[in-house]
Amino acid sequence: MIRLGVQATGFAELSRDVRRANKGLQGDLRKKMAEAGKIVADDWKQRTSWSSRIPGSIRVSSTVKGVKVVGGGAKAPHTAALEGGSTGAATFRHPVFGHVDRWVVQKAQPAALLALEAKVDEAAEKAAEALDEWAAEAGFR
Repeated sequence: MIRLGVQATGFAELSRDVRRANKGLQGDLRKKMAEAGKIVADDWKQRTSWSSRIPGSIRVSSTVKGVKVVGGGAKAPHTAALEGGSTGAATFRHPVFGHVDRWVVQKAQPAALLALEAKVDEAAEKAAEALDEWAAEAGFR
């Protein structure tokens, strides 16, 4: 499973302050922060559209600590290898389909990292807008 995450320092404290300022606004803030993650997720899905399973495994969640974009898992277990694994390896080995005695080296395709690099500014802008809207609705100036 490949995880892309943004964990802002102090986000947990911010979330606590959001709850104190207005409990109803916390859900709106989390939704809008998830929209920032969706920007990266949509790009990742587009980059892996050649696969029948990877795009469907990509999902976004927001927590009190940040936004997370996750892909792979049980729906597409090959995602981690194709992305270069947790080490970002340039290649990986696997058996040729139907032949356990023949192995090949395949180049990794780090679509998740490329999507993050391509959309990080747009996603950060969306997250900043969400925080600004929350602050205005909560009465901060």
